[in-house]
Amino acid sequence: DAILHGDVLPELASDLYSIVLDSTHHSGTRKQSAAAWLKCIGFARAKALALLADIRAGEILDDDDEICGKLLTELYPKSISAKEALANLHAEKAPSLIGRYHMFWAVEFVSRTPTEELAIALDIMSEIIFRPEVQTDLDEAYSKTETISTIAMQLLVKGLSTIGDVSADEQIYRWLWIGRTEHGFSQRNRKEHSLISEWLTQHPNRMKSIYEYAINDYITRNTISRRPWEVENVLYSAQRPSDWFNWLLDKAQCWTDEELVKHCLMRATSCAINRANDFTITLADLENWVISNRRRWPES
Repeated sequence: DAILHGDVLPELASDLYSIVLDSTHHSGTRKQSAAAWLKCIGFARAKALALLADIRAGEILDDDDEICGKLLTELYPKSISAKEALANLHAEKAPSLIGRYHMFWAVEFVSRTPTEELAIALDIMSEIIFRPEVQTDLDEAYSKTETISTIAMQLLVKGLSTIGDVSADEQIYRWLWIGRTEHGFSQRNRKEHSLISEWLTQHPNRMKSIYEYAINDYITRNTISRRPWEVENVLYSAQRPSDWFNWLLDKAQCWTDEELVKHCLMRATSCAINRANDFTITLADLENWVISNRRRWPES
């Protein structure tokens, strides 16, 4: 504590580093020594990153993630980037420990992430969340990677509210899939789901352009893993604008995927019959669409 809160003593750096390396010392002692070592070396970025890399590789024992957590706490975001911090995100080795590693990720990372780092952080998180070991675990009742899912969703909320208006449709579409697991959209993080839905509802034109990008992506990829109704899930139950189905039918005239067109027509017909949610679509609109597109879609 004297080193942490007192004068910088570079001559102690070597001894402190030796303590960090020595797993016979108590975890708390090694954690504090790591923080003191950082101060003694002037938070030298290259040396700090090298230590984190050695911990990730298992060359330095950190059974409870506390050394890693302490280093991240001291370094981010002044000394290391979001990309460099996220390289150290993994399932907690000691899930029952509410320690420095857990607190950094669960409480501090998102709030500390600067605006200019949000896009790259979300891009990386979009990759992390779809790693097989994360996806498989998220479907378990007691998930070891639930913190990762929570961080991802909180980061998405911050990203949409902060840089959503200036981000490309392709980026936002990719980020929105963060809330999905192998078997559908996660039921965890309901607060974040609600906030994402609210942002989309408040940006109806962006919702349309993002969904149009999603449809084009679906048609281009034509993968069996995503069906038309799954693609619609990326909108997080946001309230569609009143002209949604009129707009959708206009776009559907150019689509080439029969299943997609059928899905759109079924949804539009249901809303026209039930007059659901004040949508402007009418049965007359549907009849006109069928007549106009009879040659292309004779079974419609």
